[in-house]
Amino acid sequence: MPLDLADAVRVSASRISKELFVFDLDGTLIDATEDIIAAVNHTLTHFKRPHLTRPEIVIHIGHGVRNLLQNTLGLGGAEFEPAMEIMLSYYYDHCLETTQLYPAVGETLKTLYEKKKKLSVCTNKSIKHTERILHGFKIRDYFTTVVGGNSFPERKPHPMGLNHILAENRIPAVHAVMVGDSAVDIAVGKAVGLTTVGCTYGLRPLTEVQQARPDFLLNRFDDLLYHFH
Repeated sequence: MPLDLADAVRVSASRISKELFVFDLDGTLIDATEDIIAAVNHTLTHFKRPHLTRPEIVIHIGHGVRNLLQNTLGLGGAEFEPAMEIMLSYYYDHCLETTQLYPAVGETLKTLYEKKKKLSVCTNKSIKHTERILHGFKIRDYFTTVVGGNSFPERKPHPMGLNHILAENRIPAVHAVMVGDSAVDIAVGKAVGLTTVGCTYGLRPLTEVQQARPDFLLNRFDDLLYHFH
């Protein structure tokens, strides 16, 4: 049976001590939806293709830009790499136009940081864009390690990036938490042996998060402080 929100509240009666918190980016720390949609549709315009709707684009966010473009542009062969360059360049210039931190993200990260917890990011967004966004919101200094979708040969759900974070921080998996809004985040956390937390407010459908069976569910980002110390 999938864990529901009431179950998540009940099991949180006893807070758990953890040393390292690893966060997904899109759908977990930030809502970048409109800026990503704009970048995809800008690229479609360049290739004289009709714009896609919000749901048609959002369903493909979270698996990296290559997957996003393969599923939205329908381009192949010699056109694909130029399309990648056009989208990435546009998105870099516009990735902070409408993007926002989810409620209580800044305050919660600050609280964890002041409690001497180690914080990291493991995202499938490219490292260049990830760094720009983290610096733009002035939260980059909270994180010891930031891993993007192109930081290593493999990206989530492959455990390569997450294992690197554990090694760099010298924290065993049993003392770490993976926080994300998708089945991909829950799967990689479970594969490596972390406690897993699913965000219900992100980009992915609630049923997807529930069916991935995370150890905890979050209605709001600051609920993290209720589950862990």
